Amino acid sequence: PSAEEVIAAFSKINIDSKEPFVVVNPNAGPMSHLRRWPAEYFAELTLALAQKYPEFTFLFVGSKQEASYVSGIVDEISIPNVVNSAGMLSFVDLCAIIFKSTFIITNDSMPLHLASAYNKDIVCFFGPETPRFYGPLYPNSLVYFEDIPCSPCLMTWDNKAGTDCNDNICLQQILPSRVMQDIQVWHDGNKKSSPSE
Repeated sequence: PSAEEVIAAFSKINIDSKEPFVVVNPNAGPMSHLRRWPAEYFAELTLALAQKYPEFTFLFVGSKQEASYVSGIVDEISIPNVVNSAGMLSFVDLCAIIFKSTFIITNDSMPLHLASAYNKDIVCFFGPETPRFYGPLYPNSLVYFEDIPCSPCLMTWDNKAGTDCNDNICLQQILPSRVMQDIQVWHDGNKKSSPSE
């Protein structure tokens, strides 16, 4: 993204592009909502991260169609360093926001692939689809996939045909407490390995 695109994107949200922030995408697009890590897990993880890393702002994203779903999660957290931008950003804005982020927490969906294209640090959740085909390209990522017998159930060779599943246990088994512990080790390790300024 150009400098002008970054300025335009950040003019729509109430955060400073020079301050550390985490993009949070609890959505998975219209193809299959089964790809969503549970909403209450996103709320629990974000609250724990905000308490551990108060220097971060947590920016929730989503389309206009996803705004109500995202608002439900953000309302559950209700702390000052959580910002809801769902329905406010264009595709170009979203690219600029992800490009400037510290890292992204996301379901298997478009923002994951944008972040991967920008070599961003990624925390991502897979269940109905497999990271073996759709995982991030950048190696510095936390990729969650339980690989239970019924997963993946959205098959590329079957044109991602629908599934009869109504209970995404593949994602429900990935608990926020486990993800929180992993992020602490991963993020704090990244900070230690970064060259000093």
